[in-house]
Amino acid sequence: RHAEAESSYKAAVDALDQALKLAPDLANAHNNKGGCLAGLGELQASQTRHAEAESSYKAAVDALDQALQLAPDLATAHNNKGLCLMRLGELQASQTRHAEAESSYKAAVDALDQALKLAPDLSVAHNNKGICLMRLGQLQAGQTRHADAESSYQDAVDALDQALKLAPDLSVAHNSKGICLMRLGELQASQTRHAEAEPSYKAAVEALDQALQFAPDYAGAHMNKGGCLMRLGELQAIQTRHAEAESSYKAAVDALDQALQLAPDLAFAHNNRGLCLKNWADLVERDSQYGEAERLYREAIEAYGDALERAPDYVDCLFNRSVSNRRLGKMLTGLDRPTEARTALESAERDLLRVLELAPSHPYAPLQLLLVLEALAKLPLPKT
Repeated sequence: RHAEAESSYKAAVDALDQALKLAPDLANAHNNKGGCLAGLGELQASQTRHAEAESSYKAAVDALDQALQLAPDLATAHNNKGLCLMRLGELQASQTRHAEAESSYKAAVDALDQALKLAPDLSVAHNNKGICLMRLGQLQAGQTRHADAESSYQDAVDALDQALKLAPDLSVAHNSKGICLMRLGELQASQTRHAEAEPSYKAAVEALDQALQFAPDYAGAHMNKGGCLMRLGELQAIQTRHAEAESSYKAAVDALDQALQLAPDLAFAHNNRGLCLKNWADLVERDSQYGEAERLYREAIEAYGDALERAPDYVDCLFNRSVSNRRLGKMLTGLDRPTEARTALESAERDLLRVLELAPSHPYAPLQLLLVLEALAKLPLPKT
């Protein structure tokens, strides 16, 4: 009920402005105004109203600075400022404004450090600092600044461990730690540091299991566990540890199924389920288990369809479905089933044309489309 929420945030800001006209030195009122404006910004950002969200976040920071001028030792205001600057950084990063995003993340960490100087036992500030450092690490990893990213991820895990010492049942901190360790594993795997990546992935799964121990219905943690197990399976597959990889993929699908039982409309989880099934199909096809591979490819394609029912313009999912259909078509061609192969390849072609319509500069779709067209050209013409 976004319209009602927005109306409530604006009414709250108006009420606080009225209070501040009467008592301009009321630090808590400035702090609360900052919190309301930050909430308004999050709502606007969720609706991709980026310009309005940015304006709200900046107004929130101004209000929180007013609070801190009046009460420099107000730890909650420092924490709220850090959280707001992190949200601003996320918005800037989503628009590939990387330099601005990095500056916002670093300012957020500074604000959270100020909160923790004043209140070292403020678990929420440790948690927010960990998430902010993880976002900074993701930004740095995207710029191939690997050493910086690894340092940020390690610092993030340390901050989240501090939060968990103070609040061992804080499921969101366990979840954030799991995501951070998974990102660290991905970074290590991208540098072929396989011996380091595997323990990172396994530690991530343990952290996510801790989150689920305290919050069994936490759909996001189930989804993240599925993503992490898929990454572990990919690592094992690269090392031709096929039995272990297959076990990891199966566990990943089970975790994603748990997420989707709790949140059936989570398009990202349907997409990840498709990716995992496709990777599993690739694995068993390499072992010449063609019947099982076909079943898994078709199940992957169905999972992508479930995602696209909920998000029809989900570009990554359209592309992923095209890859599964191309792989299926190639396998069916080799099995001398040209009619079914053509159906799969034509489906792949349609998806790729849609990808290029939605994202004309997609980095991989043109090559994928070329491969599909070449495969179609090799098939016998359908009988009339």
